[in-house]
Amino acid sequence: MTVQVAMWIFFSQWFPNAEGLDLTKRERAINHLIANLCAFPFSNIVAYITNVLFVFEPGRHSKTREFAYFTGISFFSFIIGTMAGPFLIDRFGIPSWAAQGGLVVTSALVNFVCRKFFIFKG
Repeated sequence: MTVQVAMWIFFSQWFPNAEGLDLTKRERAINHLIANLCAFPFSNIVAYITNVLFVFEPGRHSKTREFAYFTGISFFSFIIGTMAGPFLIDRFGIPSWAAQGGLVVTSALVNFVCRKFFIFKG
């Protein structure tokens, strides 16, 4: 998740989403979504590598299938968390950092459980 947040900050330079800018809540929400979508491939690759090396025992599936499942589950949890962020920004005007925090928490929980029980051996 550190890579996701770091890349989100990086891409937020091109798709600004901070409060206090001359942007509507809708523009902030859309830019928040775009910055996160740009950051996803980087964070997914780093997450896969670190999960294989340090967290879980690979071997339940072939490497190709394992990475495909890993990416699918990561993308599913990412989409849920990412769609909630723009909704909360647009509807309630919450700060972008709070929306990003919600993405981090929900993604981490869903990803850990799914990876542990469906992708890797244990």
